[in-house]
Amino acid sequence: MWTELAAPFKSSGEKFNPLEQRIQNSHRRCETQGVRRDVVRIRDILDVQALQQLVDTHTRLIAYAKLLFNNVFQSLSDPHAMFILTDARARILALYSRPAIMNAAAQQGVCLGASLSEASLGTNAV
Repeated sequence: MWTELAAPFKSSGEKFNPLEQRIQNSHRRCETQGVRRDVVRIRDILDVQALQQLVDTHTRLIAYAKLLFNNVFQSLSDPHAMFILTDARARILALYSRPAIMNAAAQQGVCLGASLSEASLGTNAV
């Protein structure tokens, strides 16, 4: 039984629902922007000066997120968990995880100032 909330996500024959259509449109945009499935690394990372400006703008939010993370971190059962705080444009403001996870993420470009937008990361972007 479909609820009213889930109904828009259901396919009916050849007619695509709004979610499927948005995903297809995203794939087309990524192809035209050169974001490819075989290139995993994030493409858009701020330089040092722009990153400092971004962090300065969101200092209070970052401090509050750190407090929340410290409270939650001790109760995590998944050793691979990572918290990522972004601004409204999906620009990474803070990352919290275990050192091994942070290092693995950094190798893929997941770092302060990186963009998790579609143009930087592809259709699977946040």
